[in-house]
Amino acid sequence: MTVADRPQSPPGGHPTPELRQAREGGTSATFSKIPTAMIGRVSANALAVAAALADCADNKTGECYPSAGYLAGLLGSEERPAPHPNTVRRGIKELKAAGFLEVTPRRRLDNNGKGIPGPPSTSNLYRLLWIASGGYTAKSPPSEGGG
Repeated sequence: MTVADRPQSPPGGHPTPELRQAREGGTSATFSKIPTAMIGRVSANALAVAAALADCADNKTGECYPSAGYLAGLLGSEERPAPHPNTVRRGIKELKAAGFLEVTPRRRLDNNGKGIPGPPSTSNLYRLLWIASGGYTAKSPPSEGGG
């Protein structure tokens, strides 16, 4: 197929269905900003995980707490199956090591207030340092050693 044979978007239209639907009053399109300093410093898997985390994160604090399974579901599509949650966990580990992400394990101390110990942990709290105020900015990239 040559360039001339490819279907073209109508005048004023956008070739991305999600954007076109958002403009026509359907669901709103969401976008996640990834710092350019991250490109080339982490793997493609870690970049995809960063985008999924940014999609879940609060725009002011950069905090979110999705499960690895939920993030894997965000990364899948009709054309590409969702990655295994362990693949997502590897991306999270890489982002943390590179200094772009803080991970805080959350613990459940009590199950429903009945004094019965609950599961040892819930989902992790993630803080995206390129979004969080006072954290990473494009002018102050994390050190080469991470952390």
